[in-house]
Amino acid sequence: MQLGGTNKIKGVKAFKTGSCSSYDFIARAGGKFKQVHFPSLAFLIDHEEGYVLFDTGYGDQFFTASERLPYKLYRYGTPVTYSSQDSLKTQLEDSGINTNEIKTIILSHFHGDHTGGLLDFPHAKIVCSNRAWEAVRDCKGAKAVRQAYLPGTIPEDFSERAVFIEETPILPINKTHAPFSKGYDILGDGSVIAVFLEGHAKGQFGVFFNDVFLCADATWSSEAIRAKSLPNRAAGLIMSSWKEYKETFDQVVHFRKLHPEYQIIPSHCTEVSHE
Repeated sequence: MQLGGTNKIKGVKAFKTGSCSSYDFIARAGGKFKQVHFPSLAFLIDHEEGYVLFDTGYGDQFFTASERLPYKLYRYGTPVTYSSQDSLKTQLEDSGINTNEIKTIILSHFHGDHTGGLLDFPHAKIVCSNRAWEAVRDCKGAKAVRQAYLPGTIPEDFSERAVFIEETPILPINKTHAPFSKGYDILGDGSVIAVFLEGHAKGQFGVFFNDVFLCADATWSSEAIRAKSLPNRAAGLIMSSWKEYKETFDQVVHFRKLHPEYQIIPSHCTEVSHE
């Protein structure tokens, strides 16, 4: 089976679904005391058998789900800039793609800035990590906010639509995608290979296809990878594990060194060309 599926994936397009702000000194060690803005990106993968989304970014439901306390604290932690025109649904429709055409959503993790548009795609199966789901499924109130999870963004029929990557075929990828050793054939045709990227959120994963590596929130910028620069230690307070985050970050940096032909794309990178 060909890994990467270059004959199956015709292209990928990034969409900016709003942005959030934080401080430069938190986003990167040695940064300045100034606000910086990070786009929230979602990706449309053009697969020969139909469109596939990687995350959904912010959406109108993000704000409905965070309208009341304690969920509203999420907005204060990372203030959001967004309008309904920024929703992935609206942008896809403006591009001539009906939401009913989206049959698969790959959900890297359950933070609200990645699940915010899920309800706009009622006919799509949701490929996600059971490890990630088990970590948040029963979380409500302050406990949910501490995990950046908004229960109101999750479809009521989630359990019927979920496909857990742990139940998909495992592929040895140590020779093709080192330093990663175990991948998951999440679409069943070898075209998109998932790898766990623990630390930022429990059960987070990224995906490889063609010469692209969507690394979710394993880092927030391409510059951080090039400079081998971790965020400020304070950022670890909102992560599932600072130790695992550092290990994952080192893997991503090492992957770039071993595979310079790959374009590594973080989900909040300001360098990414998007709609």
